[in-house]
Amino acid sequence: MLIIKIDYKNITFCNQILIMTEPSSYKEWKYVDIGYGVNASREAHDMYMTVKRLGLEEWLINYKGGGADIGNMDKISNGLENNNHSGFSFSATAKFIRQVLIDKWDPKYKILQPE
Repeated sequence: MLIIKIDYKNITFCNQILIMTEPSSYKEWKYVDIGYGVNASREAHDMYMTVKRLGLEEWLINYKGGGADIGNMDKISNGLENNNHSGFSFSATAKFIRQVLIDKWDPKYKILQPE
């Protein structure tokens, strides 16, 4: 990946390989705002890992809402390490994780680690 740094006086091209892997902890996530204006990276990481552990990635990507498959949302809710969610924060976090799964590990979600 070619990184371009612009400081408005100089443009620098850096040949740097960036590792794009899943985060191993919430500390590797960029700031996650699900609507409350506070960093929800812990909650995002918890839900992401729960969805992965349950094998529900494709289901969540294709989930359009509604009650037909609500049982999987219950599985996710019950599988969370720390379910401190309100209804809004749970659905907002699920929507965020859905987008992460669709985008794959885009740099907008994870703090990049140079190789």
